[in-house]
Amino acid sequence: MTMTNKTKSNKSRISTTKQNLKFLSWNIQASSTTEGNKFSIKEFKKIIIEHDFACLQEVREEVHLPGYSTVTSLREGSRSGGVTILVKKDLSQGVEFIKNKEWPDYLICRLKRDFFRLDNDIFLVNVYARPHNSTDQSQQSVLQSGKEVIKKVEEDINDLRELGEVILCGDLNARIGNRTGMVQYDSDQFVPMPEDYSPDEASPRFSQDTTCNTYGTYFLNLVKNNQLTILNGRTLGDMTGNYTSI
Repeated sequence: MTMTNKTKSNKSRISTTKQNLKFLSWNIQASSTTEGNKFSIKEFKKIIIEHDFACLQEVREEVHLPGYSTVTSLREGSRSGGVTILVKKDLSQGVEFIKNKEWPDYLICRLKRDFFRLDNDIFLVNVYARPHNSTDQSQQSVLQSGKEVIKKVEEDINDLRELGEVILCGDLNARIGNRTGMVQYDSDQFVPMPEDYSPDEASPRFSQDTTCNTYGTYFLNLVKNNQLTILNGRTLGDMTGNYTSI
């Protein structure tokens, strides 16, 4: 994604330059371990600082990294979960963090169109849904909780798409196999549709994981209902659909 950025100061004006923004989504499985804080490990930090935006899941505590503006959402009274969005400080004036205390399992970051010289705002959504086999609660309540998170995110994305573009990332513990996430044989020629409706143009998607679970079904509904495009398995760098968790 190519964007432009302009910054101003009272003393001087920096000319607009094009840049490629790099986004990272990573379940780090806790910021701290028995061996210490991961953010003090050189190799760990190097992966993050190669990106302009880093969406982290299962941080479990507040996260801070020099050179980045950070917002973290944690589950009250829980030692699991937690999501963080880090933004390089030289871009922080162009973003707005949106946090919902009632729904701590996801965060939203708005990239302001004027700052980045875009046609529309971009809303970066970072989500973590606890897995089916979570030990925090009973199997039934965990499944319902995960379902509620995905449905709530779906509702919010539906509203956000009225305001701009959406990038959804995170760890939803959703397995979708090789499903495309698109409406098959989609068309607006035979059924009256809204003027701004754009039919899905089917494109192949590859995946080495052939399993689809319950969360995957909810996730596919979210994607189709909001006309999002799944990048895994159909994008340069992941044309073969590698496993995202090993």
